[in-house]
Amino acid sequence: SLDHGFIQGDEGMIILELQHTELQTKLIYRDNGRGLNIPVLKRRAMERGLLEEDATMQEVAHAIFHPGVSSARVVTEISGRGVGMDAVKACVQKLKGEIDIKLTTEGPISGHRRFEFHIALPLQNTIIGAAQYTAA
Repeated sequence: SLDHGFIQGDEGMIILELQHTELQTKLIYRDNGRGLNIPVLKRRAMERGLLEEDATMQEVAHAIFHPGVSSARVVTEISGRGVGMDAVKACVQKLKGEIDIKLTTEGPISGHRRFEFHIALPLQNTIIGAAQYTAA
């Protein structure tokens, strides 16, 4: 998000919200950056045969969870290689959790949409599972 959502010189805010219930811990991530570049994501997902032309914006947003899909303009050490959110999703699923993306408002650039990530982890796995995954 720092590499995609903000450009050098931008000032921005990243918000992490934790919600606890008896059964799970939910992490909600959002920022005030540029948001997802919907047209670029759609084009790249269509090139890989993941989406049809009539895909909804929500379906386009979910394409970021597929390997090889990135909206980065250039490849850097940390982005643009199409490895990222698919790895995050795999990690969350290994912990028996779920991750979802929810589009929110228009971004400051035409075609961009801001979003939130919602990550839910079963309470019993939140700390123990994360420690085991990190140590492995």
